[in-house]
Amino acid sequence: MVSDTEWQAWGEQDPYFGVLTEERYRRAKLTAESLEEFFRTGRRHIEEVLAACRSHFGDISTRRSLDFGCGVGRTLIPLSEVSEVCVGVDIAGAMLEEAARNCARYDRHNVRLARTLEEVDAGN
Repeated sequence: MVSDTEWQAWGEQDPYFGVLTEERYRRAKLTAESLEEFFRTGRRHIEEVLAACRSHFGDISTRRSLDFGCGVGRTLIPLSEVSEVCVGVDIAGAMLEEAARNCARYDRHNVRLARTLEEVDAGN
């Protein structure tokens, strides 16, 4: 099990590799192309998950969504594209800071970020 402190360290030192442990996502090796591929993997994942949910449950609402353990926003960003409101929760402040930068980069303004569910419930 990884502790809060360890996740914070991943977020500070090598956030993309901390999410997807492939060498091309190491901070020292990260390129514009590998960063785009990183986010494409998140988009594909969300498309697959939503397709599976719809195949089992029919037309589902994605008006509000939650990405628990959102990291740098790999799946949060594509989830926010199909949601009115999307909340990303992550225990590591450094990951949330990177997620905020990525949300701005992708022009996602319907995202709220929080470190705990209690923060979400409190509206902070």
